[in-house]
Amino acid sequence: MNMHLHSRSLTEQHSAKTQLFDRYFYRLVFVALSFLLILPLWVITYLPLGDLPDHAGQLNAITHYSDYKNDYRINWFTPYLVAYSISLFFGLFFSAVTALKITYTLAVLAVPLATASLIRSLGVNKYWVIPSFATAFSFSFYWGFFSFVVATPMAIGFFTFCVYYSQRRLDIKLFAIAAIFSALLFFAHAMAWAFSMAAAACIIFIYNSAQETKNKLLPFAALLPLVLYWVSINGATQNAHAAQPPVEFGHYFERISTRLGNEFSYVVDQFNERTQKSEHSRRLAELLSFSIGRLPLGDYVILSIILLVWPLLIGAKLTRNWRRWLPSLCAVGAFMLVPYWIFDTAYVNLRFAAFLLPLSLFLFDVDKSKNSLQHYGVLSYGLRCFLGVALTLVVLLGNYGLFASFKTNDKDFKAILEKMEPKKTVLALMFDQGSPLNITAPYMHYGSYYQAAKGGIALVNFSHDPVAHNVPLRFKGTPWALPDSWTPDKFDWQLHNGERYDYFLVRSHLLKNELFAESGGRVTLEARCGDWLLYKNNKAE
Repeated sequence: MNMHLHSRSLTEQHSAKTQLFDRYFYRLVFVALSFLLILPLWVITYLPLGDLPDHAGQLNAITHYSDYKNDYRINWFTPYLVAYSISLFFGLFFSAVTALKITYTLAVLAVPLATASLIRSLGVNKYWVIPSFATAFSFSFYWGFFSFVVATPMAIGFFTFCVYYSQRRLDIKLFAIAAIFSALLFFAHAMAWAFSMAAAACIIFIYNSAQETKNKLLPFAALLPLVLYWVSINGATQNAHAAQPPVEFGHYFERISTRLGNEFSYVVDQFNERTQKSEHSRRLAELLSFSIGRLPLGDYVILSIILLVWPLLIGAKLTRNWRRWLPSLCAVGAFMLVPYWIFDTAYVNLRFAAFLLPLSLFLFDVDKSKNSLQHYGVLSYGLRCFLGVALTLVVLLGNYGLFASFKTNDKDFKAILEKMEPKKTVLALMFDQGSPLNITAPYMHYGSYYQAAKGGIALVNFSHDPVAHNVPLRFKGTPWALPDSWTPDKFDWQLHNGERYDYFLVRSHLLKNELFAESGGRVTLEARCGDWLLYKNNKAE
């Protein structure tokens, strides 16, 4: 008897030591991957991420609003409020560029953290979180869709909440929490909110009857009047700077029904057009590749598929509960059905790729009928585990190499900024977008880093865009003609009011003196560093 008790005690001690080792090993892996995840963001100062410089410029203007209040107004009714609020907090202590980078860093770190929380709520293998590190740099990340990047881990955290919420009795406290969470998601990003509501219905239905699901969706419906009002005024007029709402009081329902009807018809027409062009297979490849922020090329698609099914390779099994397939189908359906452009917003469906992997976790169950180590053998199981880690490392190290390749550009741009006086008016003309970052146009809004670093106004920017309704800083006056940021060669000295500008920040391999031929010789080349050209308008005193 004593020997039996002694043997049992030794077994328990061994089990406790194994659990302790597993806990610390998991944390070590998580911390190491987290470090590799965020390292690329800090190897350079000015991140070449699509729209991000524009957000940095707006952030600086808001934190120094006294310098801008005569020409700009703050738009508080925006679904970008959460991301900007976080950045404004850090802006109290750091520059706008640094504050934005801190927020971006926290957002990408929050993706695996939120995924780990979802995994715990599902009661599955905690190591399934590893592929989520590879998906943190998604399509939206590279395009600098700042608010959507912040909203992404919030949405994943919301899925975790829905798992908990689905299995509890609805009371006033839980109703309030659900409604507040829904509101926070909307003010993080309207598109992320809309997708999350659809995913929430799927998750809640896993654990509840259809009637119970309807009841538990009521807290989310409490926000609908506000959302519909936003829909009614968003994009209702080309005069985005009008002081009064563009819809006459008493006609909101008409505006909402008309707009939603038009958008629905557009969705159907676009889907039918893609069907006729046989483009659905390419979309599916984009869904897989863009989930890890890569182009839809064969290698990336295969890599993404392996990361997606990796739980199956290390002992999981596909669930037999058909309802648990619904969240994944929601992600696939949103990507395949939603058009590229909707509600005055581009690249809409491509953003939803970020939710493919988190929602795919509902597909898998831990196979308790077999011991994976014994079933596969030590070597085979070890190689299977290593495969997921290795592919994740490939993506993370690729991210670092990609950002490190911009070090020379970063140095050249800093040198150009040093030559520019603060608080001037600048027109940025980005001719050369070529770079290893081929998923986006990395320099499209790069000129706004002048506004972020030195104040003043850098154009072209979203504050002057008549259809960029949701950005928090809006120009008060009548916007003047600006060259399209995609076609800087269309710049015309007379048409685009060249006299307004103190500097012309140009990115080009070749000199662009011909752009300023009508300036009467007042515009001269001030500096050249790498592919950056700085022209100065020597205005008469």
